[in-house]
Amino acid sequence: MGQLDTDLNLQNCIVRIDKIHNWAICTEIAERLRIVLAKEQSEVPISLKSQIDRLPKLDEDSPSIVPS
Repeated sequence: MGQLDTDLNLQNCIVRIDKIHNWAICTEIAERLRIVLAKEQSEVPISLKSQIDRLPKLDEDSPSIVPS
């Protein structure tokens, strides 16, 4: 087993997990969150999309703020 990395206090019960298991748990949680959050994402409202689409044009028309 790897070096002990994390101590978790779960209702007065200390659970020690090593770095490998800590990483594996975090990776699994992240993957499940990606799946759940991908399902919850909705389409961007048309009004917001049109504003976002305007940004490059507005950037072209604006003066540079970088000193020359």
